[in-house]
Amino acid sequence: MTDSVEQHVNTSSRPAELKITDLRIANLAGIPMRVTLIRIDTNQGLCGYGEVRDGASKTYALALKRHLIGENPCNIDKIFRKIKQFGHHARQAGGVCGVEMALMDLAGKAYGVPAYQLAGGKFRDKALCYSDTPSVADGTEMGRRLKGRMEQGFKFLKMDIGIQLLRNIPDALIATARHVANAQRYASVHRHSNYRQGHWHFV
Repeated sequence: MTDSVEQHVNTSSRPAELKITDLRIANLAGIPMRVTLIRIDTNQGLCGYGEVRDGASKTYALALKRHLIGENPCNIDKIFRKIKQFGHHARQAGGVCGVEMALMDLAGKAYGVPAYQLAGGKFRDKALCYSDTPSVADGTEMGRRLKGRMEQGFKFLKMDIGIQLLRNIPDALIATARHVANAQRYASVHRHSNYRQGHWHFV
């Protein structure tokens, strides 16, 4: 029975006996953005890799380590439900996202299948890759930068406009002065106080 069950399984690992033993991070330097990679190690020599998304702090990943040790990484949903409480919006989800990515990598290696197979199977053979574009507070220069990306062959472009850049483009800012003021107050609260969700509401 065991032989038939494991005929399609990478038998250099026994998934049912797989346990997480460590979580480590590596900060990549010399690239455009700060990138923190995580590695989850196991008792069978398999390791899985993930990324702390969007340049978030490594702390968001390291804080999860104590919740992972001893768990079987193939139990992805169980572990995700255990750690999702420590994620939040944007960069605050960086640790949870990176761990989930590493768990998928580990489970795929343990079962000898691509990680996408664990997420429901392949959907397409190609994916359109986007290119971010560094922003400057000048609409004309931003246009040149975006055109440069297009000349490199990119068909999917991204830029961070922001209120200040919109103010420099005639008729581009559609928000009312009141909305702009509220957005600036909201940003100030995030930067300068111990903001907690639900404590501030601007209308």
